[in-house]
Amino acid sequence: MLSEENNSLTLIYITVVDNFNEFLSVTNTLPLGSGLEALASVLRARQSLAVQDNNPLTLASQRDAFRRTLKELGLTSIKDGFEPLTSWLNDLLGHDKSDSSVHMRAYFQLLLIDIHKCSGHPRIGGQHIELTDRPRRKAILTLDSFMHLEYNGNFGHFMADFFSGMRQWIPAQSCWRTKEGQPLCTGSRQDIRGLPISVPISLRIEIQHEGFIPANDQVWDFPLTVFTSPDGIAEGDGIAYDLVGFALFNPVQSHFITRYVHHNKVITYDGMKYDGYSIMEPGATVETHLAGRSPSLPDGYTVHQVFYRLQGGLVAQEKFYTLRSAYYKDQFNISVSRNSSNDPIAVAYQKGGMIEMDKRDRFWMIDGPRRPTTEYLTQNAPISPDTSIIDDNSLESEDETLPPNYYVAQISQRGSPESLPDSLFSLNCRCGLVGDGNKLYQTIEGEAIQCNECNDWSHIACQTDGRASGLKKDEKFFCDMCL
Repeated sequence: MLSEENNSLTLIYITVVDNFNEFLSVTNTLPLGSGLEALASVLRARQSLAVQDNNPLTLASQRDAFRRTLKELGLTSIKDGFEPLTSWLNDLLGHDKSDSSVHMRAYFQLLLIDIHKCSGHPRIGGQHIELTDRPRRKAILTLDSFMHLEYNGNFGHFMADFFSGMRQWIPAQSCWRTKEGQPLCTGSRQDIRGLPISVPISLRIEIQHEGFIPANDQVWDFPLTVFTSPDGIAEGDGIAYDLVGFALFNPVQSHFITRYVHHNKVITYDGMKYDGYSIMEPGATVETHLAGRSPSLPDGYTVHQVFYRLQGGLVAQEKFYTLRSAYYKDQFNISVSRNSSNDPIAVAYQKGGMIEMDKRDRFWMIDGPRRPTTEYLTQNAPISPDTSIIDDNSLESEDETLPPNYYVAQISQRGSPESLPDSLFSLNCRCGLVGDGNKLYQTIEGEAIQCNECNDWSHIACQTDGRASGLKKDEKFFCDMCL
């Protein structure tokens, strides 16, 4: 009998199998021995099986070989075995940040752009903008009870809203320029978060059954086809996703099963039944047993994860990139560029009168020259501690009157505290707390942790299922917003 761990690999395989040659094309540049190459290898092995050899024992052997490879690679978060469903894939994608895996990662990950804007102050050159040099990566979309209320459980509406790139500026607590809790700019800050610039071929969605809506009441309508823009927006877009399948969970039995569509037939896989073989649901259609608000599901099971496949594959992915690139340039003065689809995307701000700031001048940052962000100024005003502290009545310490190059050296020698930093503490927690952590963080809320992907901080207690509380000392952490 197969373990339920095969559910995740089964759903991933079904997502890629209909255009397997296209999937193989994004694996060509993967370094041998990498975790992503191991994933590609196990999917190639599954594809090569003849129909008569597609039995549970063979699939289990492939899965076990894949797990051994991951252990050998020292992926600490999964070396004791897979966590439920696709959390192992999130870890795998987060572990490999090499340029040679860009195309493969983009097959499974969203790429998002964040913009920080502040009205500034005359002493620092007026309005200024901060961008990440590259888009941040997000492996999975999460739907919670608040989103369910906002969209009335209609995933198609959420999808069109999220991927359209139509965003409003959201006020933030304070400018990002702070030193040890002291503001260096009193301008009004606004943020735009999560502008999608690249969409995955394999899109994963996870439903978080928590909050004030009981699990049985948080029922989502998952259409057979969903679009990346609402009616009347981005005319001619035509970019859509097709429903592939569900990962279903029974909380009483603490057991996962898989239901998916393949060649217009609805298939259910339960590793505890039928000797580990998948079965075809007699008389079932996608409309009756998968799509919609109330599909027929096995008793006691709810939808845990949903898989969609991008229509048109890599061609549609490139089309989305081209359309959104033009839209963001027009709406937000954001320029994105890359040499080819195999290369990382570079993000820059292009507006007349705005000048890129020398990263070495960001004296308020710990190791500012190495930070993966760039700031843009209205004018090239001199940046030094005595002209950046905007409160004329405040007393300057000895450090505040030192030149920027000295201050950066002092910070880098001092190192970061074990728990919270003493500057550059940007809170962005799923509980809704966003802004300067030096002002907003309270010890009563528990320890905070920094994400290895977006570098923002969030409360450990606020992470899904408390997963951040059991991390080992050197283990990487990715917040819920980046997963």
